[in-house]
Amino acid sequence: MKLGVYARAGVPECWLVNLLEGCIEVYREPAGDAYKSVRRYTPDEVIAPLFAPEWAVPVGELMSIQKPKRQESPRRKRIVSPGGRRWSLG
Repeated sequence: MKLGVYARAGVPECWLVNLLEGCIEVYREPAGDAYKSVRRYTPDEVIAPLFAPEWAVPVGELMSIQKPKRQESPRRKRIVSPGGRRWSLG
């Protein structure tokens, strides 16, 4: 993981969304190549960044954000001529 890189760089807080365990892990207080404070937040809790505690958000809402669906390209109409030649329209 890149957490060691972030800690060495002095990043004060790092959030990791753990989809396998259904939680958000928050790493704070960098010390060397690790963080002194690690806390797991479950979907029924509220989380806020250190720099803006007024931006509190329910963890369950963050966990339920889904990737936007990929738009499908319009279907092309395929035409085969009597001689076997293929054409695509659209």
